[in-house]
Amino acid sequence: MYLLTGQIWAFNGKRGRVLSMLAAMGQGVTQWDCLPWHTRLGASIHAMREEGLAIETVREGEYRHARYFLRTPGCLIIQAENSGEPVMIHRKTS
Repeated sequence: MYLLTGQIWAFNGKRGRVLSMLAAMGQGVTQWDCLPWHTRLGASIHAMREEGLAIETVREGEYRHARYFLRTPGCLIIQAENSGEPVMIHRKTS
């Protein structure tokens, strides 16, 4: 779950994992960071943008690979689903 003043985005599965990476990795996220568990990172980024998150794409290198940066400020909350008690982890992003 990602919180921004009055706005909540909740993703699980691959998109949830990508959102967590975007919030935690200041150097951005590339397709290489997601292999082998996610082979279509661009599709997840597109879906998150459609939901209203601001994600910047920077092209780099000779082959113009994409590096994605989360630009929506907020707080990432991760809730463990399989434990007896909910565990909340907060990460603030700028």
